Amino acid sequence: MRAVAESAADVAAIDCVSFAGLCDRDPPLAASLKVIGETASAPGLPLIARGAATNADVALLRESLADVVADLADNPRTNALRIGGFVSLDFDDYADIMRMEALAVAAGYHELA
Repeated sequence: MRAVAESAADVAAIDCVSFAGLCDRDPPLAASLKVIGETASAPGLPLIARGAATNADVALLRESLADVVADLADNPRTNALRIGGFVSLDFDDYADIMRMEALAVAAGYHELA
C-alpha cells in the first residue's frame, strides 16, 4: 500500500481486513489511496479438519473456537484482526469463489497466484 502511495507501484489488490487495519494504524496513508474496484463479497478462508474427523470432533472444534472468540472479545489483537466469530458453512457456500475463478479464467487469467 505504501508503494502505491509513493508511486513505486501503480495498483495493488488489498483485502478488506488489511485495508481496515491500515485505516486504523495509518489514516493519512489510507486516505492517500483510492479504491478503484471491489470484488464481490465471499466467505473467508475455511478452517479445515482432517477427513477422518467425526461429527463429535467437528462439534467440539466449533464449540472451542466460539469459546476462544468469546474470551477474546475485547482483546486488541483479536479486534485488530477483525475476528468476531466463526460461522459454519457448507461447501456450496464457497460457490461464489468458484464463479469468480471461472470469470478470471475466461478473462485470460488462467493461472492465479
